[in-house]
Amino acid sequence: EKNRGLKESPIVAVTAGTVKGEEEKCFNAGMNDYISKPVTENKVAEVLGRWFVGKDFNGAGRPPIETEKKVEKGEDIVHFENDYFKKMIGNDDELFEKLVDFIKKDFPQKIDNIKELLKEGDTENLLNTLHSLKGASLSMRFIHLGDLLSNVEKKVKANEDITEVLTDVEKELSLLLTIIDEKCCEEKNKGSEK
Repeated sequence: EKNRGLKESPIVAVTAGTVKGEEEKCFNAGMNDYISKPVTENKVAEVLGRWFVGKDFNGAGRPPIETEKKVEKGEDIVHFENDYFKKMIGNDDELFEKLVDFIKKDFPQKIDNIKELLKEGDTENLLNTLHSLKGASLSMRFIHLGDLLSNVEKKVKANEDITEVLTDVEKELSLLLTIIDEKCCEEKNKGSEK
């Protein structure tokens, strides 16, 4: 495009990476913008809008970004971004309840599976299961659980002991199950008040 005198098309990275520094990696690799999972229609529209809607893209640089507030690491631990998640699923209470039921069954089973794979020394399937659970956690906006699972994944890859952090994962999941049960009850109570 550049050699033919055409306007350059923006390159938008779509990645499962949610760790700090992932965005910078994309830009350093030559991408013009970045979307991380979970990919939603709103995110895609926002990013494409920055590049195409009412803009004369000249390839000179990335337009200013006004994105949703990112979760800051540090003292504040974000367990569940309920409002953001509800918005992602279109505030569909029935779907929320179905997802809660699924999580209550599936996530504890996955943790048990992780423990079994660890005992068996099956690193490949252990990493696949961790990655899957991490992705599901972040898609559900279970931010701290996703971070903990990312840490477990790194430790497994480095052949380090994961006993302590796996205990933290179990505690976080237990807390999350309580939180989502409460959110589900709140939604049911709101529905019955109408």
